[in-house]
Amino acid sequence: MLLAMALREGGSSTRIDVVFDNYREIWIKNLEREKRGAEMGATYRSIRPDYRVQNWRQFLSNTENKQRLIHLIVNEWRKECYSVKLAGKKLYATVPEECYKIASDGSELFEVLESTQEEADTRLLLHSYHAGRNRFSTVVISSDDTDVFVLTLAFKSFLPSSVYIKCRTQATTRYIYITHVVQRHGSDVCRCLPGLHAFTGCDTVSAYSGKGKMTSLKLTKRHARFRELFQLVGTDWDVPDKLFSRLQEFTCFMYSSNPGTKDVNDLRYRLLFPKKRDLGSNQLSPCVGTLRKHRERAHYQAAIWRRSPESSTDTLTSWTWVSRKTGW
Repeated sequence: MLLAMALREGGSSTRIDVVFDNYREIWIKNLEREKRGAEMGATYRSIRPDYRVQNWRQFLSNTENKQRLIHLIVNEWRKECYSVKLAGKKLYATVPEECYKIASDGSELFEVLESTQEEADTRLLLHSYHAGRNRFSTVVISSDDTDVFVLTLAFKSFLPSSVYIKCRTQATTRYIYITHVVQRHGSDVCRCLPGLHAFTGCDTVSAYSGKGKMTSLKLTKRHARFRELFQLVGTDWDVPDKLFSRLQEFTCFMYSSNPGTKDVNDLRYRLLFPKKRDLGSNQLSPCVGTLRKHRERAHYQAAIWRRSPESSTDTLTSWTWVSRKTGW
C-alpha cells in the first residue's frame, strides 16, 4: 500500500525520492517530540510484515517504533516482489543515514545520498539538488510543512531545476512555483528567511507571544539592515556577539513601531513604567538574559537549516549535548 502511494504521488515521473526522518536518541527536536507524546506507547523490539498493529496512534508515538518501521518498509521495497512494480522508475529511499536506489532490476546502496541530517525537511533539498545535477528539469516536493517551504525559497538559487511545492488539503491540491515566489518577494528577502523563521519561533525554538510571523516579515522587508542581519544568522556554528545588539534592535521594533531604544531592558521600562500601564508579562519584550539564550537556540537551528544541501551537519565547534536525569 505504501509503495502504491509513492508511485501514485510520483505520477509520470521517472524518479521518486522517499525521504524519512532519522530519529536519534538525542537531538534538538527531542523536547518537541516529547510534547507531542513521543515517549508514550510500548516499544516493539521486533516488527514483521505480517504484524497487526492494534493502535497506530500509540504505536507511532514511540520514536524507536518509527525507526524500526522505516527499516521494515525500505527492506521490503528492496525485495524483488516489490521492485518489479516500479516499471522503469527509480526509487531512492532513505533509512536512516543510508540511501538505497531501487529499480526493477534490483537495489543497491547509493552512497552519494548518504547523510547524517536528521530531518527530512533538510535532507530532501540534498535529494533535489542531486536530481537537478542529473538533468531533471523539474522537481516537485510534496509537503505541507512550513519549514520545507521556507528552506526551498532560501535555496532556490542553489537548485538547478524548476521547483514546485505540492500542497494538498481534503478538497484541493495546489502547486506553488518557487521561482515565481522568489521573484515576487526578492532573493535577498528569501535568503534571510531561515534566520528570521528560527528567531521568531519554530518547532525547536520558542515563539514571541502575540507577535506573528507576518509582523516580523513586513519589518524585515521594510528595512535592508534587518535583511542583512538575518542572512548572517546561522552562517557559522559559533554565535557572533556582534549580532546580538542588532537582534536587540529588531526585537525592540517588534514590540514598538517607534521604540526609541535598541536595548530590550530599556524598552521594557519604557513600555511599563512611565505611563504605569497594566501590562501582562506576555506584552513585554524579553529581557537581555532571556533574549541571549533565545538567540543561541535560534542561531543553532538556523545553522542546521543553512547546511541543508550538505550531506553532513555534524561539524559543530563550541556546542555539546549534556543529558541529565533529575529527580526530587
